[in-house]
Amino acid sequence: MNKRGSDVLHSVIIFFILNLVFFAALIFFVSWASGGTIAIEKKYAEQIALIIDQAKPGTSIDIYIPEVYDFADRNRFDRLRNVNINNTENKVYVKVKDRKGHSYDFFTSNDILWGLEKKSKTLHLEIK
Repeated sequence: MNKRGSDVLHSVIIFFILNLVFFAALIFFVSWASGGTIAIEKKYAEQIALIIDQAKPGTSIDIYIPEVYDFADRNRFDRLRNVNINNTENKVYVKVKDRKGHSYDFFTSNDILWGLEKKSKTLHLEIK
């Protein structure tokens, strides 16, 4: 037998398998990131922050956020911890999994009173 030929064949097979594993992991990550929790968290954190920035003092707003609740239910995450608005940092945090989540800054100096309603799947905001 030709030892050199079998060594080349083994290295080509190993190279092919490693490339296959790499691209499968890459495709899995891209599909997970594009249609999953990351996109939902980012979308709603940005929208809520932009709504807060555009609201005038004395405004009361209800935002319907069913996707946030649905993703949280799928991930067995508590609905009351989905959205957090921090007035001292001027940030909106949205989480649908038990991990960091996504945050977005808002620029208004008004105090924001907020509450989540489970049954109606809404976020209630009051701009003070």
